[in-house]
Amino acid sequence: MKTLAFLCHPYHRGGVTTWMVNAAIEAHIQGVITYFITVDPIKPFISGGDRPTMASLFKNQTNVEVVTKKVGYQFELGSPLYRASLYASLIKNNVPLGTPIIISDDEAVWYGASQCALDYPIIGVLHSDDAHYYKLALDYQPYVSKFVAVSQRIVKTLEKKDFNAPIAVIPCGITLQNQVQKHTKNDILQIVWVGRVEEKQKRVSDIPLIAQELKSRNINFEIHVLGHGSESTWLLQQINNHNLIHQVKMHGWLDSTTINEFYAKADVLLQTSNFEGMSVAVMEAVSHGCAVVSSRVSGVEDLEYHPHAGGCIRLYEIGNIKEAVDKMLEIKNISPADRVNSALKLATLEFSIATCLNRYLSLKLNKSQKQKPYLSSMKQFESMILSTLRLIKFQIINWKKLIQK
Repeated sequence: MKTLAFLCHPYHRGGVTTWMVNAAIEAHIQGVITYFITVDPIKPFISGGDRPTMASLFKNQTNVEVVTKKVGYQFELGSPLYRASLYASLIKNNVPLGTPIIISDDEAVWYGASQCALDYPIIGVLHSDDAHYYKLALDYQPYVSKFVAVSQRIVKTLEKKDFNAPIAVIPCGITLQNQVQKHTKNDILQIVWVGRVEEKQKRVSDIPLIAQELKSRNINFEIHVLGHGSESTWLLQQINNHNLIHQVKMHGWLDSTTINEFYAKADVLLQTSNFEGMSVAVMEAVSHGCAVVSSRVSGVEDLEYHPHAGGCIRLYEIGNIKEAVDKMLEIKNISPADRVNSALKLATLEFSIATCLNRYLSLKLNKSQKQKPYLSSMKQFESMILSTLRLIKFQIINWKKLIQK
């Protein structure tokens, strides 16, 4: 590929968007003319929170061509079809014909890209073993030139559905550290858990159960929970109720530098999830020489029999607390030097952003025979009315809250 484009929703949302930024920068480093297409809010969106915009993440990157348009409440509160049409116009008006486009996980982005599918090969990335991605795959397979799944499990699940589009397996990559802090043997088993503190995907209810099992076996340990979410208060209550305050420590959201320091000092990254894609936390932990003990979920299970996994990867069945602890003790018995050596070799071979991007650049892309229709001017007018009504509703709700105070 001589040119490559990324099409993304406006706000940074974590692993998916971090990967897109890193991949775009790496594409330029490898000599590819690179476009990053997004919209830029005139003022913070109601749904934006304190997250940075995607456009702002490229302020210090002068070599990636950022294609953007200022948008207001009509974009945020209007119809998904309107947002899709705007994305499509940014592609058509700014990106050379035939440029492959990698799209983010927002459905308006998928719809917008599919409006250009006859002229631009679309690469749809399935980032997780999750219903949202399976629906995107099934709905958009006529318009996507190539699907990429981050794990074999996603492909196997799609094979059982009405899906017959071309698909490859490429784990997302990360920017590897130039230097890794040297690990020394810890007297206390140091465990780190990273992510949103919630139950549906991350299964945080297993954290205090694993802590109780470790405690019952007279293991000296600490679990450091890095993150925040809907179950944070509940988890803190469980820690207090089971007298685990000296063993399980909650740190909330931390910056990436501090998280990396935890990885470098930890023996084990614990992943308790019900489902995953290819967890960024797993990749980052391994890249810092940290071992991984994870529930058997998408992504990490593909590593189980890798030549370098024996010194740093252990899996257990979802919810099997005793097996999880058994696997941690196996890791504890591996020397830090061997663990670090295995982890760093695994990270270099499988998780570097350069390796990831090379696999994307070597993809053979089919030509789409279909594309979604453009949005009519009447539909755009309807979207404008809808966005105005939603803005009025939001303002009324805020006004009532102020009165009540």
